[in-house]
Amino acid sequence: MSAKQIFTAQAADGNSETFAGNGRASLKINGVFDGCSIQLQAKTNNSNDDYSTTGDAPITAAGVWNLEFSPNLNYRLVLSSAGASTSINAFVTQ
Repeated sequence: MSAKQIFTAQAADGNSETFAGNGRASLKINGVFDGCSIQLQAKTNNSNDDYSTTGDAPITAAGVWNLEFSPNLNYRLVLSSAGASTSINAFVTQ
């Protein structure tokens, strides 16, 4: 398994790099949240078909999650409501 950093000291609203879903993976997010929230989105080939996989409960604190990713989909993290001291790091391990 290898880790890929998808947010590095992310301080503003925005999207992470995309990463492929090929089965089981771990997602680790840490840093200073300062009121921000993070959604895990799945992306299909249709640009209008992005959808949240975290639903109504965005990530608002550091943690590690073990996830089942669907093959043939790309994923990304979406950070919103960044505060003045927000600084988020995120890693995915597949």
